[in-house]
Amino acid sequence: SSSSSSSSNSSLPTTAVPSASPAEILQQSSTKSREREQEKESRKSGKSKSERLLKVANPAAPLVAWCTITALTALLAAWRVRNAYHARQFFGRINITVSSIQNGYLTSRTLLERTIEEVFYNKYASRLVMKAARDATAEHPFLLLSPREGPIIHSMAFSQVSSVSSYGYLRAASGLPVTRDWYVFGITCEKDHSILLKKIRILLVKEELLKKIATMDTPPFESFRRPQEAEIRWKTLKEMTRLYQEQLEHTDVSFAGSSAQLTRIELVLPGVPSLNNQKVG
Repeated sequence: SSSSSSSSNSSLPTTAVPSASPAEILQQSSTKSREREQEKESRKSGKSKSERLLKVANPAAPLVAWCTITALTALLAAWRVRNAYHARQFFGRINITVSSIQNGYLTSRTLLERTIEEVFYNKYASRLVMKAARDATAEHPFLLLSPREGPIIHSMAFSQVSSVSSYGYLRAASGLPVTRDWYVFGITCEKDHSILLKKIRILLVKEELLKKIATMDTPPFESFRRPQEAEIRWKTLKEMTRLYQEQLEHTDVSFAGSSAQLTRIELVLPGVPSLNNQKVG
């Protein structure tokens, strides 16, 4: 029976266990080592296991997120533009306007219009001006700027107003006949509900006229599309006169004070000066 048992055992099938070669063992060890290093780096970068699984499961997830954020940003920008249009607020443009009295009529004319970045040529400065414009009211249309920022903003505005007289300055430098006049300007944002287009405006007025407005009666209006806007402009000029007198009491004649809301500027225009257009100052 022992012989039969041994013969039956020898007849059973045997399975050979394959042995890995040294090269394969080294390769497996190297692969596991790389996986461990990747795991450590992933943990150091702060990525959670779920984020890693998501990245493996959906490689396009970052692209989808970027496209979603871009689309939402574009929709928000479009909503703001449309909302500003319906509110009739166009604070991205700076209008330089000269107001005067001609033949007994109050007139206002646009000298030039620029984007806010062209006038203040700095995004931070532009944001300061736009914020001050939003804070302006119907009773106080002149932009209130801090003593630190006001002189810088007015200096930028000064350069734009000076460009109106660039040809006159060049003629004066060449010794040709010119007319010189002193003007005063302030940065305004008139907010009355009857104004059709609300803009940030650099309002320019001849200094000689500004000294007389306080004692003048309301003149008839010309060049205004709407009579209500002309009344608002006259009200703004009255406020400008008040600020002018106030600054004369607290600053020198150059208006160089840090809290000044108005700035003086001499404009030089081509032409022969008349007796009524001599330099004031």
